[in-house]
Amino acid sequence: ETIFDPFVGSGTTAFEAESLKRNFIGIDIQPGIIQHVKAQIDTTRNFSEFIVGDSSKAENFDRTLQLLGEHRRNSVQLAILHPPYLNILKFSPDKDDLSNSASLEDFLEKFTLVVKNTVQILDKGRYLAVVIGVFSVTCYSLGKKQRPFAESIWAYMPALLLIEPIAWQHHFVLLLPTYLMLWARHTSLRMRGLI
Repeated sequence: ETIFDPFVGSGTTAFEAESLKRNFIGIDIQPGIIQHVKAQIDTTRNFSEFIVGDSSKAENFDRTLQLLGEHRRNSVQLAILHPPYLNILKFSPDKDDLSNSASLEDFLEKFTLVVKNTVQILDKGRYLAVVIGVFSVTCYSLGKKQRPFAESIWAYMPALLLIEPIAWQHHFVLLLPTYLMLWARHTSLRMRGLI
């Protein structure tokens, strides 16, 4: 099976795919992140492919389909999306980075494109999981007070509800903090060589 992550970030999904002996394809807008994660992945048992690019752009999903074809596959069986929390935390200076969205509407427009494109490469009846951590305290970024993410958690739902009916041939899962913390802890220990 192949797992897909359009927001590679620190590589949690890639590392877990490797641990579970699953194939992996991921996209991230930051070349340094991709290079760092790629260097730590063992591809002797399963393939792991990485694309540097904006996950809201269709050409990166065309590249994903091309990579799947090179491995004699045409779809993925699990998609895990852990997108930025609107603009609470800036991940890069890139204007196309979702964390730099100018407004909620801009964020939803781009995130909807990511979901639509992801659904097109996902096997029917398989799972698309959206990982969303809940911030229950006011966040601070560069000394400026930001609104609590708990107020914005439902911002993702329109992106899932507005996509084309084909998307509903799949299962959607919303992964909340407890699972996320356990997964992140495991990956953190693994990255430090403790497990």
